[in-house]
Amino acid sequence: MNTIITGTASGFVGLWSLDSGDLLDSARLHGPIRRLSLTNGRLQASSELGQRLERDYSAFYRPYCELIRDVWGAPPVVMNQGRPVRRNPPNTHPCQESR
Repeated sequence: MNTIITGTASGFVGLWSLDSGDLLDSARLHGPIRRLSLTNGRLQASSELGQRLERDYSAFYRPYCELIRDVWGAPPVVMNQGRPVRRNPPNTHPCQESR
């Protein structure tokens, strides 16, 4: 995914899509952001006043079909009119073809 992570003097930390310009996730620390690092999909941020943040963004960097197959592998239940209903992945989804 084409993203950028920002940290500001106001303590704002944001993950942005460079393709759409959308803010994908954000947090605010107390104090100016002094350190940002992204290693193996894990963000670590710290502020000048010592507050720290850690987020797992690894899902944003996985191939789409790999991620969607993991979602399909979770309990296959959706809510329908307030009741849990078992539902299988759609047969026509493009990721089904590469299974």
